[in-house]
Amino acid sequence: MAENNTRGLINDSISDMLTRIRNACLAKKSTVSIPFTRVNQQIAHILEKEGFIQNFQISFSNETITKLEASHSFKTSLNRNFNSLQGSQISNSTESASTYTKVQGLASQGSTQGIWSEQIEKNRSSQISTNTEILIQLKYRSKTIYKGKKKESCITNLKRISKPGLRIYGTHREIPRILGGTGIVILSTPEGIVTDREARFREIGGELLCAVW
Repeated sequence: MAENNTRGLINDSISDMLTRIRNACLAKKSTVSIPFTRVNQQIAHILEKEGFIQNFQISFSNETITKLEASHSFKTSLNRNFNSLQGSQISNSTESASTYTKVQGLASQGSTQGIWSEQIEKNRSSQISTNTEILIQLKYRSKTIYKGKKKESCITNLKRISKPGLRIYGTHREIPRILGGTGIVILSTPEGIVTDREARFREIGGELLCAVW
């Protein structure tokens, strides 16, 4: 029985992610590493968008690919960097040229999902390496106290709602409000991973993954 419980805990990547972030915030760490999964990546994106974390990066083994926001400066820098490689690297490899074309397309579309490395592009149909991690930079604010200031995390707490052993679903009318809307509920819906506000606006329900405040 104990073995089964341990296996279930390991397989619950969302609970593991929330626990790591919570412990890192309590320890006042600047960053925390999370095992990579697609769901964890989307949750990290929401945490960044909602202002709970500073930013995040996806680390593929020894190569880190930064999740860059779509901006004019990003597109210009991307094109300049790849143009400088055309003569020495890209033009000598049809496969590299294909990757270059893909990256250019991402830049022109303003993608905010990050850029796959050439190695990942080459093996995108295979499983993601277990060494792949999400590096989250935590966000803090200064709080004035007697005789000085202290660093306070922008995340007060994180709570898992739906669990592998007990799935919890709800319509857009049944989604709880966290601290009067100060916090958020993150849901898995037919339209992807969204916040409670987005779910209510689109009038869609789903699985209540977790709450953050």
